Amino acid sequence: MTTPCFTRVALALPFVFGSAATITLFGATALAQKPAPAPAAAEVPDPPATAGQPVTRSVTLLDGQPASPTNIPFRDGESLTFTATWTGISVGDATMTVDTGGTFEGKPAIHLKASASSGRAFSLFFSIKDAGESWVDPEGLYSLGFVSDQKEGSIEDYQKWIMDYDKNVSTRHRARRKDGGEVKNSTKDYALSRTHVQDGFSMSYFFRAFPLKVGSKLESDVFVSKKVWNLTVDVLSQEKVKVPAGTFDCLKVKPTVSLNGEKQNKGQMTIWVTNDDRKMPVKIQSDLPLGKVNAVLTKFKEGKKAE
Repeated sequence: MTTPCFTRVALALPFVFGSAATITLFGATALAQKPAPAPAAAEVPDPPATAGQPVTRSVTLLDGQPASPTNIPFRDGESLTFTATWTGISVGDATMTVDTGGTFEGKPAIHLKASASSGRAFSLFFSIKDAGESWVDPEGLYSLGFVSDQKEGSIEDYQKWIMDYDKNVSTRHRARRKDGGEVKNSTKDYALSRTHVQDGFSMSYFFRAFPLKVGSKLESDVFVSKKVWNLTVDVLSQEKVKVPAGTFDCLKVKPTVSLNGEKQNKGQMTIWVTNDDRKMPVKIQSDLPLGKVNAVLTKFKEGKKAE
Protein backbone atom coordinates (compact mmCIF):
# COMPACT_ATOMS: atom_id res chain seq x y z
CA MET A 1 0.00 0.00 0.00
CA THR A 2 1.32 3.42 -0.92
CA THR A 3 2.13 5.64 2.06
CA PRO A 4 0.64 9.18 2.09
CA CYS A 5 4.12 10.69 1.65
CA PHE A 6 4.94 8.60 -1.39
CA THR A 7 1.48 9.25 -2.83
CA ARG A 8 2.06 13.01 -2.72
CA VAL A 9 5.53 12.66 -4.21
CA ALA A 10 4.27 10.35 -6.93
CA LEU A 11 1.63 12.88 -7.93
CA ALA A 12 4.26 15.61 -8.09
CA LEU A 13 6.90 13.68 -10.00
CA PRO A 14 5.14 13.74 -13.38
CA PHE A 15 5.63 17.52 -13.28
CA VAL A 16 9.41 17.18 -13.09
CA PHE A 17 10.22 13.86 -14.64
CA GLY A 18 7.59 11.40 -15.73
CA SER A 19 5.24 12.97 -18.24
CA ALA A 20 6.14 13.58 -21.83
CA ALA A 21 6.15 17.33 -21.37
CA THR A 22 8.10 17.36 -18.17
CA ILE A 23 10.96 15.05 -18.95
CA THR A 24 11.65 17.58 -21.62
CA LEU A 25 12.89 20.14 -19.16
CA PHE A 26 11.09 23.32 -20.13
CA GLY A 27 7.58 21.92 -20.38
CA ALA A 28 7.99 20.99 -16.75
CA THR A 29 8.38 24.61 -15.79
CA ALA A 30 5.06 25.61 -17.28
CA LEU A 31 3.27 22.67 -15.71
CA ALA A 32 4.98 22.79 -12.32
CA GLN A 33 4.47 26.54 -12.02
CA LYS A 34 0.87 26.79 -13.17
CA PRO A 35 -1.61 27.75 -10.44
CA ALA A 36 -3.71 25.15 -8.68
CA PRO A 37 -7.10 24.60 -10.38
CA ALA A 38 -10.04 26.64 -9.17
CA PRO A 39 -12.97 24.94 -7.40
CA ALA A 40 -15.34 23.12 -9.73
CA ALA A 41 -18.03 25.79 -9.50
CA ALA A 42 -15.60 28.46 -10.67
CA GLU A 43 -13.92 26.48 -13.44
CA VAL A 44 -13.66 28.14 -16.82
CA PRO A 45 -14.36 25.93 -19.85
CA ASP A 46 -11.66 25.19 -22.37
CA PRO A 47 -11.15 28.02 -24.88
CA PRO A 48 -13.21 27.32 -28.01
CA ALA A 49 -11.54 26.87 -31.36
CA THR A 50 -11.76 30.05 -33.43
CA ALA A 51 -10.82 28.93 -36.91
CA GLY A 52 -9.74 31.77 -39.12
CA GLN A 53 -9.49 34.37 -36.34
CA PRO A 54 -6.43 36.60 -36.93
CA VAL A 55 -3.64 35.95 -34.46
CA THR A 56 -0.01 36.98 -34.44
CA ARG A 57 2.96 34.80 -35.22
CA SER A 58 5.23 34.04 -32.27
CA VAL A 59 8.35 36.20 -32.18
CA THR A 60 11.35 34.99 -30.19
CA LEU A 61 13.30 37.71 -28.41
CA LEU A 62 16.98 37.50 -27.48
CA ASP A 63 17.96 40.32 -25.12
CA GLY A 64 14.85 42.21 -26.19
CA GLN A 65 15.46 41.94 -29.95
CA PRO A 66 13.70 39.64 -32.45
CA ALA A 67 15.88 36.60 -33.13
CA SER A 68 15.85 33.42 -35.18
CA PRO A 69 17.78 30.18 -34.66
CA THR A 70 21.40 30.67 -35.71
CA ASN A 71 22.29 27.00 -36.04
CA ILE A 72 21.01 23.50 -35.31
CA PRO A 73 23.36 22.19 -32.61
CA PHE A 74 21.59 18.87 -32.08
CA ARG A 75 22.69 16.32 -34.66
CA ASP A 76 21.02 13.33 -36.23
CA GLY A 77 21.31 10.43 -33.79
CA GLU A 78 21.97 12.56 -30.70
CA SER A 79 20.97 10.71 -27.53
CA LEU A 80 20.87 12.01 -23.94
CA THR A 81 20.15 9.79 -20.93
CA PHE A 82 19.31 11.17 -17.48
CA THR A 83 18.83 9.62 -14.06
CA ALA A 84 16.47 11.34 -11.62
CA THR A 85 16.42 11.34 -7.81
CA TRP A 86 14.05 12.82 -5.26
CA THR A 87 15.69 13.85 -1.96
CA GLY A 88 18.40 11.31 -2.73
CA ILE A 89 16.01 8.46 -3.60
CA SER A 90 16.39 6.99 -7.09
CA VAL A 91 13.30 7.65 -9.21
CA GLY A 92 14.15 6.40 -12.70
CA ASP A 93 15.67 7.22 -16.09
CA ALA A 94 14.78 9.31 -19.13
CA THR A 95 16.24 9.29 -22.65
CA MET A 96 15.90 11.91 -25.41
CA THR A 97 16.84 11.29 -29.07
CA VAL A 98 16.98 13.21 -32.37
CA ASP A 99 16.15 12.12 -35.95
CA THR A 100 16.73 14.96 -38.43
CA GLY A 101 15.20 13.01 -41.35
CA GLY A 102 11.65 12.65 -40.06
CA THR A 103 8.28 13.66 -41.51
CA PHE A 104 4.99 14.78 -39.94
CA GLU A 105 1.66 14.92 -41.75
CA GLY A 106 3.57 14.78 -45.05
CA LYS A 107 5.97 17.59 -44.15
CA PRO A 108 9.75 17.32 -43.59
CA ALA A 109 10.48 17.48 -39.86
CA ILE A 110 13.08 16.96 -37.18
CA HIS A 111 11.71 14.14 -35.04
CA LEU A 112 12.40 14.40 -31.31
CA LYS A 113 11.64 11.45 -29.02
CA ALA A 114 11.71 10.91 -25.27
CA SER A 115 10.95 8.05 -22.93
CA ALA A 116 10.93 7.82 -19.15
CA SER A 117 10.33 5.02 -16.67
CA SER A 118 10.44 4.77 -12.90
CA GLY A 119 13.03 2.53 -11.28
CA ARG A 120 12.14 -0.82 -9.78
CA ALA A 121 12.04 0.40 -6.19
CA PHE A 122 9.97 3.52 -6.87
CA SER A 123 7.60 1.54 -9.11
CA LEU A 124 6.50 -0.41 -6.03
CA PHE A 125 4.83 2.83 -4.88
CA PHE A 126 3.96 4.48 -8.19
CA SER A 127 4.75 3.23 -11.68
CA ILE A 128 5.70 5.68 -14.43
CA LYS A 129 6.25 4.63 -18.05
CA ASP A 130 5.92 7.57 -20.40
CA ALA A 131 6.90 8.48 -23.92
CA GLY A 132 6.77 11.73 -25.85
CA GLU A 133 7.45 12.85 -29.40
CA SER A 134 7.68 16.21 -31.12
CA TRP A 135 8.11 17.16 -34.76
CA VAL A 136 9.61 20.55 -35.60
CA ASP A 137 10.14 22.49 -38.79
CA PRO A 138 13.73 21.88 -40.02
CA GLU A 139 14.40 25.60 -40.58
CA GLY A 140 12.25 27.61 -38.15
CA LEU A 141 12.37 24.88 -35.46
CA TYR A 142 8.75 25.62 -34.45
CA SER A 143 6.42 22.79 -33.45
CA LEU A 144 4.41 20.99 -36.13
CA GLY A 145 2.84 18.59 -33.64
CA PHE A 146 3.58 16.35 -30.70
CA VAL A 147 2.55 13.16 -28.93
CA SER A 148 2.21 12.46 -25.21
CA ASP A 149 1.85 8.79 -24.21
CA GLN A 150 1.58 8.53 -20.42
CA LYS A 151 1.20 5.47 -18.24
CA GLU A 152 1.23 6.68 -14.65
CA GLY A 153 -0.26 4.58 -11.87
CA SER A 154 -3.67 3.34 -13.02
CA ILE A 155 -4.06 5.93 -15.80
CA GLU A 156 -3.18 5.48 -19.50
CA ASP A 157 -3.41 8.66 -21.56
CA TYR A 158 -2.38 8.94 -25.23
CA GLN A 159 -2.62 12.36 -26.88
CA LYS A 160 -1.62 13.43 -30.38
CA TRP A 161 -1.64 17.16 -31.10
CA ILE A 162 -1.53 18.63 -34.62
CA MET A 163 -0.71 22.33 -34.99
CA ASP A 164 -2.69 23.97 -37.80
CA TYR A 165 -1.28 27.47 -38.15
CA ASP A 166 -3.48 28.28 -41.15
CA LYS A 167 -6.61 27.81 -39.05
CA ASN A 168 -5.00 28.96 -35.77
CA VAL A 169 -5.98 25.80 -33.92
CA SER A 170 -4.32 22.82 -32.32
CA THR A 171 -6.23 19.55 -32.71
CA ARG A 172 -5.99 16.93 -29.99
CA HIS A 173 -6.76 13.26 -30.64
CA ARG A 174 -6.99 11.50 -27.28
CA ALA A 175 -7.41 7.94 -26.00
CA ARG A 176 -7.69 7.66 -22.20
CA ARG A 177 -8.27 4.75 -19.85
CA LYS A 178 -8.41 4.52 -16.06
CA ASP A 179 -8.14 1.45 -13.83
CA GLY A 180 -8.13 -0.88 -16.84
CA GLY A 181 -11.59 0.23 -17.90
CA GLU A 182 -12.99 1.24 -21.26
CA VAL A 183 -10.87 3.43 -23.54
CA LYS A 184 -12.46 6.82 -24.09
CA ASN A 185 -11.61 8.44 -27.44
CA SER A 186 -12.10 12.10 -28.26
CA THR A 187 -11.04 14.76 -30.76
CA LYS A 188 -11.11 18.46 -29.99
CA ASP A 189 -9.76 21.74 -31.39
CA TYR A 190 -8.16 24.37 -29.18
CA ALA A 191 -7.64 27.97 -30.21
CA LEU A 192 -4.09 29.26 -30.57
CA SER A 193 -3.38 32.81 -29.41
CA ARG A 194 -0.03 32.64 -31.27
CA THR A 195 1.14 30.65 -34.29
CA HIS A 196 4.49 28.96 -35.01
CA VAL A 197 5.01 28.26 -31.32
CA GLN A 198 6.99 25.65 -29.39
CA ASP A 199 5.56 22.72 -27.48
CA GLY A 200 6.90 21.60 -24.11
CA PHE A 201 9.29 19.10 -25.68
CA SER A 202 10.50 21.12 -28.66
CA MET A 203 11.40 24.08 -26.42
CA SER A 204 14.05 21.97 -24.70
CA TYR A 205 15.83 21.85 -28.08
CA PHE A 206 14.82 25.24 -29.50
CA PHE A 207 16.69 27.34 -26.91
CA ARG A 208 19.91 25.52 -27.79
CA ALA A 209 19.94 27.13 -31.25
CA PHE A 210 20.76 30.60 -29.89
CA PRO A 211 24.13 32.16 -28.90
CA LEU A 212 23.45 32.38 -25.17
CA LYS A 213 25.97 33.83 -22.73
CA VAL A 214 25.93 35.01 -19.12
CA GLY A 215 23.35 37.77 -18.84
CA SER A 216 21.34 36.67 -21.89
CA LYS A 217 17.55 36.54 -21.82
CA LEU A 218 15.58 34.45 -24.33
CA GLU A 219 11.80 34.78 -24.60
CA SER A 220 9.50 32.55 -26.63
CA ASP A 221 5.93 31.20 -26.74
CA VAL A 222 5.21 27.61 -25.70
CA PHE A 223 1.99 25.64 -26.10
CA VAL A 224 1.49 23.56 -22.93
CA SER A 225 -1.68 22.35 -21.18
CA LYS A 226 -3.99 23.74 -23.91
CA LYS A 227 -2.64 27.28 -23.59
CA VAL A 228 0.15 29.41 -25.06
CA TRP A 229 2.56 30.48 -22.32
CA ASN A 230 5.42 32.95 -22.52
CA LEU A 231 8.65 31.32 -21.39
CA THR A 232 11.75 33.30 -20.43
CA VAL A 233 15.19 31.74 -20.11
CA ASP A 234 17.68 33.77 -18.07
CA VAL A 235 21.39 32.85 -18.17
CA LEU A 236 22.63 33.42 -14.61
CA SER A 237 26.26 32.34 -14.46
CA GLN A 238 29.04 30.07 -15.72
CA GLU A 239 29.93 27.01 -13.62
CA LYS A 240 31.83 23.73 -13.73
CA VAL A 241 29.46 20.80 -13.28
CA LYS A 242 30.39 17.18 -12.61
CA VAL A 243 27.86 14.48 -13.47
CA PRO A 244 28.21 10.76 -14.26
CA ALA A 245 28.69 11.57 -17.97
CA GLY A 246 31.71 13.80 -17.21
CA THR A 247 32.76 17.26 -16.09
CA PHE A 248 31.48 20.16 -18.19
CA ASP A 249 31.91 23.92 -18.41
CA CYS A 250 28.27 25.03 -18.13
CA LEU A 251 25.88 27.93 -18.25
CA LYS A 252 23.37 28.02 -15.41
CA VAL A 253 19.95 28.96 -16.78
CA LYS A 254 16.60 29.55 -15.11
CA PRO A 255 13.32 29.27 -17.03
CA THR A 256 10.20 31.08 -15.82
CA VAL A 257 6.73 31.27 -17.34
CA SER A 258 3.92 33.78 -17.51
CA LEU A 259 0.36 33.56 -18.79
CA ASN A 260 -1.39 36.63 -20.15
CA GLY A 261 1.40 38.76 -18.69
CA GLU A 262 1.08 37.29 -15.19
CA LYS A 263 4.16 35.52 -13.85
CA GLN A 264 3.66 32.04 -12.44
CA ASN A 265 5.74 31.38 -9.31
CA LYS A 266 4.71 27.93 -8.14
CA GLY A 267 7.80 25.71 -8.37
CA GLN A 268 11.31 26.59 -9.50
CA MET A 269 13.67 24.94 -11.97
CA THR A 270 17.37 25.44 -12.74
CA ILE A 271 19.19 23.87 -15.67
CA TRP A 272 22.91 23.59 -16.45
CA VAL A 273 23.83 23.38 -20.16
CA THR A 274 27.24 23.09 -21.79
CA ASN A 275 28.86 26.43 -22.55
CA ASP A 276 29.52 25.66 -26.22
CA ASP A 277 27.62 25.47 -29.48
CA ARG A 278 25.77 22.33 -28.35
CA LYS A 279 24.08 23.86 -25.26
CA MET A 280 23.57 20.28 -24.11
CA PRO A 281 21.67 19.94 -20.81
CA VAL A 282 23.67 18.03 -18.19
CA LYS A 283 21.80 18.74 -14.93
CA ILE A 284 18.26 19.77 -14.01
CA GLN A 285 17.08 20.71 -10.52
CA SER A 286 13.42 21.24 -9.63
CA ASP A 287 12.47 22.72 -6.26
CA LEU A 288 9.05 21.58 -5.11
CA PRO A 289 7.26 21.87 -1.76
CA LEU A 290 7.91 18.14 -1.26
CA GLY A 291 11.64 18.44 -1.85
CA LYS A 292 14.18 18.69 -4.64
CA VAL A 293 14.17 16.51 -7.73
CA ASN A 294 17.50 16.28 -9.54
CA ALA A 295 18.18 14.81 -12.97
CA VAL A 296 21.78 14.33 -14.15
CA LEU A 297 23.22 13.29 -17.49
CA THR A 298 24.59 9.75 -17.24
CA LYS A 299 25.56 9.17 -20.87
CA PHE A 300 25.29 10.88 -24.24
CA LYS A 301 25.92 10.42 -27.96
CA GLU A 302 26.51 13.53 -30.06
CA GLY A 303 25.22 12.11 -33.32
CA LYS A 304 26.43 12.61 -36.89
CA LYS A 305 27.45 15.90 -38.46
CA ALA A 306 25.38 16.97 -41.45
CA GLU A 307 27.22 16.39 -44.73
